[in-house]
Amino acid sequence: MKIRVYIAVLTVLIPFSCKKENKGSVHLTEGRIKTIEVIDSIQPLQSKYAFFYDGDNGELNRITKDGQDYIQINPVSNNLMLVKRVDDTLGIEKYEIVYDGNKNVKSIKYILDSANQLNSYLFVLSNNNIDSIYEFGLFLYQFNIRNYNFVFQNGNCVSYTSTYDQQILSGITEVTETRTFIYNDKLNNKDIPFQSILKFPDIFITTPRGVVSLPYIASLMGLNVGCTNKNLLTEKGEWKYEYVLNDNAQVIEIREYSIASQTLYRIYKLAYY
Repeated sequence: MKIRVYIAVLTVLIPFSCKKENKGSVHLTEGRIKTIEVIDSIQPLQSKYAFFYDGDNGELNRITKDGQDYIQINPVSNNLMLVKRVDDTLGIEKYEIVYDGNKNVKSIKYILDSANQLNSYLFVLSNNNIDSIYEFGLFLYQFNIRNYNFVFQNGNCVSYTSTYDQQILSGITEVTETRTFIYNDKLNNKDIPFQSILKFPDIFITTPRGVVSLPYIASLMGLNVGCTNKNLLTEKGEWKYEYVLNDNAQVIEIREYSIASQTLYRIYKLAYY
């Protein structure tokens, strides 16, 4: 008789404990990005990224690509996190994101080993506002990039001056240009990709033109990468973006166009927890 009572108590307690834990986990991730499906309009290419969060604090800690491990995020201290990326050819790439007490990113570094590090991005702030940004860029194409003279309107960066080095037949030349940005009236948030004002925001060392970039990962972690604009970007550089929103004002689709050719490049479908 005593044994039967003990089993009955366990039967009641175990489901209750599991249900309580699930409620907390759902609450922490509610509204966060869950998956991004990439559909290429030119090539028969399709990828799906899935985002996973810590059940205790709700922070992003892992991203998979087509069901395989792709990104692992490990906070090291209050101002440093380590990002590991699985690459098909080089194995595991390592990066460090350094930030201050106000959640402003100070640098993003590529870590080859303890003695060899490359500053992919450096951020200089004045009175907690962006003053200048250095980008390593694409070597021999556009590299040693210095961005400065930032202009803001209505909470958005609308332009800045960019100076960079470029390889031509006669050698390396310095180029200076003004980069401009156009926005719509929809509110931005840190879960939406392609909102960075960096000249080359989508570069891992081996694969340019990716939706899951280092600045986007930093943004998903609640960090400010140079600046966080109030509204959604619709034009920057050579790319134009169109957004589809659901009834909850969440972006569920992004269409990326080439401004030069006016052709659709890729479609990104977003789903949320």
